[in-house]
Amino acid sequence: MPRRYGLTLHLSSLRLYPSSALPPFLIKSHLVSHREKVKLLPRASAQPFRARCNSSPAVKSLIGNKSASFENLSLEVEAEKLPPTVKVRMKEGEIMKVKFGLLAVVSSCVLLGSLASISSAQSNLTNVRVGLGYIPDVQFAPFYAAVEAGYYKAKGLNVTFQHGFTSELYPLLASGKLDFVVGDAEDVILLRSKDPKNTPFKYVMAMYQVTPNALMSKREKNIKRFIDIKGKKIGIPGKFGSSWTSLQAMLAGANLKESDITIVEVGFNQLEALTADRVDAVLGFVNNEAVVAEAKGLKLNILVAALVNKSPSNGVIALDKTLTNEPLVKGFLDSSQRGIKLTIDNTKQAFEYAKKYVPNMTADRLKVLEKSAKLYQSNFSKATSIGYSNPNNWEYAIALLKSVGRIETALPRSELYTNKYLTPNLQAAK
Repeated sequence: MPRRYGLTLHLSSLRLYPSSALPPFLIKSHLVSHREKVKLLPRASAQPFRARCNSSPAVKSLIGNKSASFENLSLEVEAEKLPPTVKVRMKEGEIMKVKFGLLAVVSSCVLLGSLASISSAQSNLTNVRVGLGYIPDVQFAPFYAAVEAGYYKAKGLNVTFQHGFTSELYPLLASGKLDFVVGDAEDVILLRSKDPKNTPFKYVMAMYQVTPNALMSKREKNIKRFIDIKGKKIGIPGKFGSSWTSLQAMLAGANLKESDITIVEVGFNQLEALTADRVDAVLGFVNNEAVVAEAKGLKLNILVAALVNKSPSNGVIALDKTLTNEPLVKGFLDSSQRGIKLTIDNTKQAFEYAKKYVPNMTADRLKVLEKSAKLYQSNFSKATSIGYSNPNNWEYAIALLKSVGRIETALPRSELYTNKYLTPNLQAAK
């Protein structure tokens, strides 16, 4: 069924020209008191639109060779397939992007003179669907920034995001409904090791160079080393994900067993559980809960998991089948690398870009992004490139997951990750 799109412009003295790439569609034109159905036919861009309509002077003047002045123009577009954005070039050379379904208001004093062209801004772009493994959040700023800075578009890509928990996104990736997912590296190891036929996932770009997990406790609990958690209640979101892996690494590093502690699954309410003394310590993120705790004035001991957990962390995951389209994969990853670079080099700008994607984001979340940006680099990435994954980290993760019984047989690391599609020698300015 055709979809209907609404567009309202307030302007004067305009002239419409077609784009050869624009498909035929129906426009219901509301010009002052006139209402007509006009079928636009794609023609060479040098020629004005030709249309089938009745003898309304308003419509004829709109689609004819002469410009016409109107105080308001409202268009309701009905089409089987219409790009979500069109590009309007004004006489002064400015470009306005109009998203159908939204109200666009343009001052008449800006649009004096004839309209030079109207064309599809995304007609030649390849759609890329990306799953981001959480609710809209500033942690995904590198990807938001890559859209807003035009990096994806420069590679011929129209990137759209779908947020959700990775347990919801991975089936969509496996079925081809998503092209990429940003998720945990360990998920690739677990899923591919268990079912390589149905989940042939591969990790193709590192966002974090080190795991952002951290063990947090009130100072009066006197937990200053990992060995100090013996006999304590430890809160974690659940026995899944990087927090669970980091806790297992902490136990192994301190020569402790799971039976030496009491594990309390608190969901994603770690700080609430900690401040209410329901647990002695919690697994959270150094770039999230730790920042929030500091802002609230909580005095915590924080032990970063990266001291013992050398596993690769969050990054971009793709299907083997997707990787056969090298131009698409390289274009998406190069743009994403540049999004990371922008976030490191100009964190405040990346934060401003993220506001468009994260509803009601408050200014204090800038500190979360500043802390995150520090995790995007390591000595290894500085010697190679932004987004490169350290092979030694994969060997460690495979050995850890096997030692704690979460995988039985380990695939070689070459089956699990690759750096081959990344742009080498791309570095941040700082």
